[in-house]
Parts: sequence; C-alpha cells; structure tokens
Amino acid sequence: VLVWRWSRRSSAHRFMKLLNKYDELTVLMHPNPDPDAMSTAMAVESMADSVDTETTLHYPGQIRHQENRAFETVLDLEFDRVETSSDLPDSPVVLVDHNEPRGFAGSDSVDPVAVIDHHPGGGEGRQFTDVRTDNGACASIFAEYFEEMGWEPVDPDEMESLDGTDDVLDPKVATGLLYGIQ
Repeated sequence: VLVWRWSRRSSAHRFMKLLNKYDELTVLMHPNPDPDAMSTAMAVESMADSVDTETTLHYPGQIRHQENRAFETVLDLEFDRVETSSDLPDSPVVLVDHNEPRGFAGSDSVDPVAVIDHHPGGGEGRQFTDVRTDNGACASIFAEYFEEMGWEPVDPDEMESLDGTDDVLDPKVATGLLYGIQ
C-alpha cells in the first residue's frame, strides 16, 4: 500500500519532499546556460526556499549569447561559474536541463541527487529523476510542478506584502519560466 501511495504522488510533490530532506543544495545547469536552464535553476531555488533549504546556482562554461546575458541581467540573477568540481560546494547536486554533469574538470565525479531534464540521455539522480523527452523545455516541467502544487503567480507589486507565503510563484520565476518555455 505504501509503495502504491508513493507511486501515485505527483513528481512535484516527490521533488518537494526531496528538497525538504536537505539543509543545502547545489543546482547545476548545463554548460553555457540558456533561459531554459537559468529559469529552471531559479525554480529549484524558489521551491527550496519554501522549505528553508539553502541553494547555490552554478554553471560551467560562459553565458555568452547576447539573449542569455540579457536574461541574466534583466532578472538580476546571480550564478556562480564552475571550472572544476572543487568549485562546487560540498552539498548534494540537482541537475537541471541536462542529465549528466559535463563541461568542467572532474564533472564525472559529480553524483547528482536529482535530475530534471527534457533531453535524451542516460543520466539519473540517486533519489529523484524526471526526464521527459517529449517536452520542448525543462521550464515546462517546472511550470507543471508549480501548477500541481497550486502555486499561483502574483503581481510584482503584491510580492512584498506576501512575505512568508509559500504557495505563490515569484514574478521573476514566472517570467523566467515563460521565457524558458518560449
């Protein structure tokens, strides 16, 4: 009965339960991240914040493309660049928008606790894997997660008055996901 109940829980709720297990997590995007990767990293951070899990957002490579740099600038995002695996904090890793760590020295030593992706490949997380190759963007998976959990997007002007409310979708995250899906 317990296995049946667990298997019937939505991916969003299983992922939230995983986030709740940790005090700290590292979110790792693919090399040279695009708006899909950046918005999904923002989504993990938002979900983790709701259960008081600290996150750091990392990427290997560079944010070179003009559109990608504009995305980072307009949404006032802060990501940490990774050149070697030793640049990553000593906390469990969640991969978003790719399913195998790559693009930096020592990437093969990273054993992700979770993988959320839409690209084909064989990578899996130790405790959670949600790879949907029929989706056009990883951001669409996270948009579905927020919908399944009943999180509603709010007007930016209302955000400050809602401090401490866990079931609202920050306008920056909603904007990022929409752009990532497009």
